[in-house]
Formats: sequence, C-alpha cells, structure tokens
Amino acid sequence: MSYFRELVSKWTGKSNEGSRRKGMDYLICVAIATLLWLMNALSQDYSAELNYPVRYINVPQDKYAANHFPTTLQVSVRTKGFTLLGHRVRTSFRPITFNYNNFSQSMQQKGQIYECRLGGNDLKERVAGQISSEMKLVGVAPEELVLQFAAASIKKVPVRPRVNYTLKRQHILNGIRTIPDSVTVSGPEVYIDTLQCVYTELWTAKDIKKQEQKDLHLKEMEHCVVPKEPVKVVLDVEQFTEARRRLMIHPQGVPSHVNMQLFPGVVEVVYEVGLSRYHEIKDSDFIIAVDYPKDLDAPYLDVTVKKAPEYIKNLKFTPQTVEFFLEKK
Repeated sequence: MSYFRELVSKWTGKSNEGSRRKGMDYLICVAIATLLWLMNALSQDYSAELNYPVRYINVPQDKYAANHFPTTLQVSVRTKGFTLLGHRVRTSFRPITFNYNNFSQSMQQKGQIYECRLGGNDLKERVAGQISSEMKLVGVAPEELVLQFAAASIKKVPVRPRVNYTLKRQHILNGIRTIPDSVTVSGPEVYIDTLQCVYTELWTAKDIKKQEQKDLHLKEMEHCVVPKEPVKVVLDVEQFTEARRRLMIHPQGVPSHVNMQLFPGVVEVVYEVGLSRYHEIKDSDFIIAVDYPKDLDAPYLDVTVKKAPEYIKNLKFTPQTVEFFLEKK
C-alpha cells in the first residue's frame, strides 16, 4: 500500500509535471491516429445484407391475399462504411412499399385466383427506388414475389370449442356449448367456400364438479379473418345417478309375410344421467333393435342401440345377443 501511495505522489507531484504532459500528449496522439484510421475505414466500400420490412397498400376491400406475402426482404447492397454504420445503428428501417394500384393491371386470372409475379429487374427497380440513394443495390431475396389475390367472401360458421377436461367422481358432462354458437368469417372466396367451422383456443379444465365457463379467443386462420372478440364456452356439469329400465327389443327389416319371435324379447338397460334430467327420460327415447338375419341359419342375432338420449353416459345392456324364431304369417 505504501508503494502505491508513493507512485501516486510521484505522479501528482510537481516534480512529475513534465511526465504527465508527455503522457497526455501520447494519449492525444493515439486518439487522433485511431480517429484517422476509423475515418479511412468508414470511407471504404463494403457489401452488406439488410432486412427491410415490407408493406402492401391500397389493396381493395373486396380482395384478400390468397397466399403468403413476405413480410421482409433481404436486400444486398454495396455502400460506404459511413452509410452502412448509420443503418446498422437504427432500430428499424422504413418499410419497402408495394402499391396494389401499380401492378393490378398486370394480374393474370387463374380460376378464382388473380396472380401477379414481380421478379428480376422489375422487383429490383421497385426496391432500389425506395432505399437510400447512397447505397447500390446488388440483389434482393427472394428474387421473385408471387402475389395472389382472391375475391372476398363472408360466411357464418359454427364455433367448435377445444376443451381438455376431467370430472370429479360421480359427476357427468351434459354438454359443451358456446355463446354465440356461430360467427361470421371473411376471407378469399376460394377458402371461405370450403370452411366448415372455426375453433377456439385450447382450454384445459381439471376436476370439474359444477358448471364452468370461460372466455376463449378464436384460433387465428391463415388467409381468413375471424372475429377478435372472445366467445364464452360453457361446461354443463352436474352429479349423476345410475338408472335402470327394461326395454322391448324391436325387430327391423322383417319381411311382411314373416313373424319374428325373440328369446328373450327384452333387455335390461343401465346408464348414467344427470340428476336434473333423471325424470325427463322415457322408454320412447330408446330404440333397442335386432336386424332381420341375412343368414337364416344363424343361431343368434346381435342386439344394437338405434336410438338413445345424447346426454346419458356409459349405456350398457344385457343380453347382447338373442335367439330368434321365424314363421310365416
């Protein structure tokens, strides 16, 4: 520590004033030399690749993009170091703009699609006219822009909720519904015509034991515009009970001149139903049937459920096969 103090004392002392001046002169010389070197370096020509954002303007309201439009262009330039440094320190560049009115006349119709291809010298000219005049344009990537448009269309389609859920024990899901149950979507006619529905974002709900609801945004779609407003998704959940009933088996497809006897002629049906709907269910809500046999020598016929309420769960029945007897009327 004493040695360090001695050095500081020598440096700050009057006896060392000449040395300090020499040190300052040396630092000034180094700074001037560095500045001259930097100015010389920045005055040289350099090649660089710059990413420019792209903007498309004046697209008519009755037209929609039918393919993916690039959002950036990689522009290869050759310019002075000063110009390049100025661009490098910027956080963003002014977008390169493509005006629909400038190329609408050159569009070609292919079915329901209107297409314009910008490439080669045409694309370079459009880009060169919008970048700094101090830069020489060398190339553009991609080398060709394919812009496809389609006539606009709207359509009202149902909303399909996407829900992963688990239920508490002894609880049942009566249904999943959305409010509203359908929305209006707009986009190119070629896509809208085949659109069947739109989906919500995914909702994961665990151990549900009562009615739950959540606002969910619609999943974005390529080429089409869906409403930004969320929809309400409702899970109708309640406790369930087990119900039993004996139901007649109905033969189907029996020729008019034949009588079919079944042994046994009834089945016992067991199912789960929400408490609120337990008393709503009637025997007529079910159709338990067997089909007339293709092979008259078959020993058994399979029993099938042709109709049952949608809101019951875990429907089981016995027996699942029955014997039959045929006789002419």
